[in-house]
Amino acid sequence: MQLVSVPLARVLAYIEGAELNAQGKAFFPEIIGSLIERFQFQKYPKNFEETNEDKGVNFFEGRWKGINVNKLTIFTGALIVDTSTSTEASEQVLEEALTWGAQELGLTYKSGMIKRKQYISDIVINSDIDLLAVHPAFANLQKAVTDVGEQYLWQRRPYELTHFGLDFDHTLNPLIAAPFSIQRRGNALFSEKKYFSEAPMPTKVHIGLIEKLEADLGKG
Repeated sequence: MQLVSVPLARVLAYIEGAELNAQGKAFFPEIIGSLIERFQFQKYPKNFEETNEDKGVNFFEGRWKGINVNKLTIFTGALIVDTSTSTEASEQVLEEALTWGAQELGLTYKSGMIKRKQYISDIVINSDIDLLAVHPAFANLQKAVTDVGEQYLWQRRPYELTHFGLDFDHTLNPLIAAPFSIQRRGNALFSEKKYFSEAPMPTKVHIGLIEKLEADLGKG
């Protein structure tokens, strides 16, 4: 497997803003100004209406210690960091920025305060293996659809599986989380074996699962 790009590596950390400012010393307008300066954000809140934490306070296109930060969002009860490096890098930015905020801005953050996180890992990969190889029953269906489709398309176009997804039953658990999916990369020939995959987990774990899938398919 060859990693081509990381369109999105997101970490969402659940923590109350009031908990980060337990003693009321930190002044939110000053925090915003310091974030803009420290991260060198190119787009940021410019009026009071854009600083509503219930809707999300958004900062775009910044940089933290060599890591490009695509987006930082502050909610009343959560913080989101998006990079195109890895979720590990996004977590690094989050942890170091909060530590810096405690030292410089009066936040009451200590390592370990964040107890719950969620992730979105989007990767684009090249593979020597057909990651969408299917059970013989589906292979038969592919051929049947190809044969029948020829009658209606006036030309033969081989049909192949384009998307595979795994998810849990959201009616039993209303947790908001991305499904695990693999699909052929748009605008790439099927023969290129280029795929887009999304997972609700850290990037390293995500890549490990794809590598395991490659190994298992290779045994067949």
